[in-house]
Amino acid sequence: MLVRNTASVVYDPLLVVFDVIMKGGNGQQMKEISTQRFDPDFSVTPLVLEPSLQVTDPSGTLLDGDWTGSLFNIRWFLDVEDTAHRILTDADNTVTDDGVLTWGTNTNPGSSHTLICLAQLIDPRRNEVLTFRKTVSVGCNAVTTSLLSLFIDAPLRCPIYPLKETYLRPIEATMYNGADVVQNATYRWIVTDEHHPVTEGDPRFPEIDGNRIVVDTRYVDKLMLQCEAVHPVTGERVTARTKLHRWYGQYRERLDLPKGQAIRPETREVEANVVVSTNRLGDIEHPERFFDIVVVWRRDLSGEKWNVLGYGPHHIVPVRNVQPRYGVRTVFAAQVRELSELRCLRIGRNRVMINGKLAYIRVPIISSDIN
Repeated sequence: MLVRNTASVVYDPLLVVFDVIMKGGNGQQMKEISTQRFDPDFSVTPLVLEPSLQVTDPSGTLLDGDWTGSLFNIRWFLDVEDTAHRILTDADNTVTDDGVLTWGTNTNPGSSHTLICLAQLIDPRRNEVLTFRKTVSVGCNAVTTSLLSLFIDAPLRCPIYPLKETYLRPIEATMYNGADVVQNATYRWIVTDEHHPVTEGDPRFPEIDGNRIVVDTRYVDKLMLQCEAVHPVTGERVTARTKLHRWYGQYRERLDLPKGQAIRPETREVEANVVVSTNRLGDIEHPERFFDIVVVWRRDLSGEKWNVLGYGPHHIVPVRNVQPRYGVRTVFAAQVRELSELRCLRIGRNRVMINGKLAYIRVPIISSDIN
């Protein structure tokens, strides 16, 4: 009798390690809230995900090692394994033919996603299709490491120089986070005269355009300008200030007598000119715009009082007006006093209006030395 049995070839299952190699990060990002910047920023330096397969054949039939090149039907999905969530090449992300995913999408702070990689391999010993699955998590945390500051392009004590022809003083504030300008910050200006608020309608109140203001310095003696900037995302606030103060700086005054310094019988006129100058500007044209100027004279005798020759920088008068006397010198002098800012003219406590508008005047800021 013929006794039968069967024999078949049996292969032990392959020992495989399927993985995804990440380049350019570990999938986790941080977003700086104040600057709105990602670290790393996948839109600039994408996360590269490469499938990898290492195979070991216990039977020794196949060569052990890297079998990544034998993978096929490699697919990527976002969170859910269905057609609607399959990741394909688009404006942000790229999937190559060999299954390498270049992920260029930033994740919103506080959220996370799962990138799913599916791949297959044919076991040539058993002619069997093996399917592998690997997931990668991507997420983002919000952080605040702000170094906020506010810069005003004026010193803390900012002198107003009346002798300049330009009286409109622009001032600009800029909010920074570190060395970066904060875009879309909100700016608010507070104006005081050291003791009381200065509000719209007051000529000292600046023209405001967001972070930029323009001050009409003709009306300013002392003015405190404080700016508050608010971060558009975090709401953090920073402040800075500058104090404007009227300051004439260094100047010199001189009295010239082109006519009348030596009074002769034929002398008919006396001419007196007051010159005000600075090192930077030289002789100032029309100094009466900035100074109260009076020219006086008297005989060089005991008890004589000063007589006014005229107000302003230039005077030509008949010689008889100074009453010259032989043997007695005639002394001329000029008094130059700084004028104040434009002040509202008042009679008592009432403000004076002309043609429906407030009247403004300048007055000397020091008392007279003429007795």
